Amino acid sequence: MSTATLSAFDQYANNIMELRYSHTVQGRKESWEEIVHRVVFNIMLGQERVPKDIAQDIEQIIVDRKFIPGGRILSQAGRQYHQTDNCFTLHAEDTREGWADLLHKCTMMFMSGGGVGVDYSQLRPYGTQLKRSGGISSGPIPLIHAVNAVGAAVRQGGERRGAIYASLKWDHADVQQFIHLKNGNNCLQHTNISVRFDKLWQECYSHIKGNLNVNDTFLDTLQHACQWGDPGFQFDADNQILRNACTEVISADDCDSCCLGSINLARIDSLQELSDVVQLGTLFLLCNTLYTHKPIQKVADVKARNRRLGLGLMGVAEWFIQRKLPYGTAIKYEEIKGYKLADVNFAFLEWLETYKQASDYAADVWSDKLQIARPIATRAIAPTGTISIAGGHTTPGIEPIFCQAYTRTYNTLKTQNHSNGYRSEIVIDPVVQNLMQQGHSVDNIDTAYSLARTVEGIERRIAFQAFCQHYVDNAISSTVNLPQYVPGIEDKIAPILLKYLPRLRGITFYPDGRHNNQPVKQVDIKYALQQQGVLKQHESCKGGECGI
Repeated sequence: MSTATLSAFDQYANNIMELRYSHTVQGRKESWEEIVHRVVFNIMLGQERVPKDIAQDIEQIIVDRKFIPGGRILSQAGRQYHQTDNCFTLHAEDTREGWADLLHKCTMMFMSGGGVGVDYSQLRPYGTQLKRSGGISSGPIPLIHAVNAVGAAVRQGGERRGAIYASLKWDHADVQQFIHLKNGNNCLQHTNISVRFDKLWQECYSHIKGNLNVNDTFLDTLQHACQWGDPGFQFDADNQILRNACTEVISADDCDSCCLGSINLARIDSLQELSDVVQLGTLFLLCNTLYTHKPIQKVADVKARNRRLGLGLMGVAEWFIQRKLPYGTAIKYEEIKGYKLADVNFAFLEWLETYKQASDYAADVWSDKLQIARPIATRAIAPTGTISIAGGHTTPGIEPIFCQAYTRTYNTLKTQNHSNGYRSEIVIDPVVQNLMQQGHSVDNIDTAYSLARTVEGIERRIAFQAFCQHYVDNAISSTVNLPQYVPGIEDKIAPILLKYLPRLRGITFYPDGRHNNQPVKQVDIKYALQQQGVLKQHESCKGGECGI
């Protein structure tokens, strides 16, 4: 299809695809089919234990957008240097050598195209006496800034800036300074921060449920999250305290890594098809662990042992819309495997069970055939923002539709003077667009904006994430949208968060209007219908970073 005949949304998706994933071949950008062929050919090349017809099946499900590999795979497979993992997990060690080693690792990982998540809880607090040198410790905050500066300076593969995550334990002496790090300012633009609430904290406070008599660190973190969008909450799973940049990957191991890919539920017609696609996607990600370059030797060593995968989901909200069901809702209460779950759709439960069982089965069977270690974890639900647009035309991760129409600002990556260029486009959500084209009313579709208007809607978001987590052995990256901050809203959200805490591994909140350069902003759908596809330079981002 020529670009002249593309719809406004398809043109927008095509722009994103060409900017992020297409290689230039003989003076032109690859099509989606050409991208897929390049990716599958290179990753499956040399895997003699995988029959050719199965490799062809994998190519077909990606062409059909039923399974979409992560962005690093789409953009880097076939390059001479092909580091196709999305992310890495790191400890900050409390020594001079540890600081230097961390900065070296981050530099190598950013330059390879990966994001990093770093836990700083081992570092001594500011002012601690240093026995050998006689000085005092500077604490974790300067090192957090140093890693952020490396991420700002290094353009991944000559393209985008690195994504960074920083965590600090709730009882660290410097946690209050950490909580206030991003209060309404532009520091740490490349770094998301979260307070770590460990198993001990959870055991102490999980019985409280709706009672707000919890420690000040929890309430202070929540107040700042509701007002500023930072910090997020990390809830440790056993000893797996490390997270990647978007928090969907958990690990106990420094230099663990993960490759991502997502099943597009909106394009799957039956449980049998879901099982088939999940098994093929799992095999593809296993082969990617063998294909990818590793930025340092320790990453290679940990990968050989862990083989961590991140098979995720997207199109979940569209799945509910297709069945004329409200987002994440259900029919009744019931005891399931020891958990009392409200608002559960039991048809969707079957789909999650299939996702879990088929991926575990395929991971074990194909690991044995490939003669590699079985993955210690197989599933992780990532945000999938860009791949859900360019490759999937669906809703990202487990998120609801953000809003019916919006402006989306994105980095054009390369300009003649090597500075950042940003563009904004007015977009009608593709799911909404498809429904309108089919003659359906879109007035009652749940969106992140509409759910944020009520406490009940916010609870539905949190409850649904807690429900889905039972089927995910890594974690879920999900951001719950909130209205513009009004003092006291944190008192309404605290009992909800405590109620679902035992089943969450982390959560973030985003109050509307938090950033002047907010990359996605709601617009009236009638206005969008008149202006859809209008392209403009994003003036407020010139010369700066939008954090996209």
